[in-house]
Amino acid sequence: MKTVEIIPCICTPEKKTKDGTSGLPIIGMYFEGEDLMLSACCPKCGRGNRYDGRQTLEEALEAWNDMQTRLRNKIPDFTMKKIKNGFRADLDG
Repeated sequence: MKTVEIIPCICTPEKKTKDGTSGLPIIGMYFEGEDLMLSACCPKCGRGNRYDGRQTLEEALEAWNDMQTRLRNKIPDFTMKKIKNGFRADLDG
């Protein structure tokens, strides 16, 4: 298996992704007929489709990265700034 850089989920503030583990997806596995399918999903917010599987881990992680890139490109800059800064801290006081 080749090494794949995994983009952290957008629900994780930028400052929390520095440890290299926060915001990473979990890999779900299920059978589709006789085939074992793999899919990436965020354990925190649930983002991702647990039943939109791929046949290899690399394909599942590539689909995850594509989704995260699309989300980052579609969300307005001011909203992404709030997410990256940890907008939950604003809500908690």
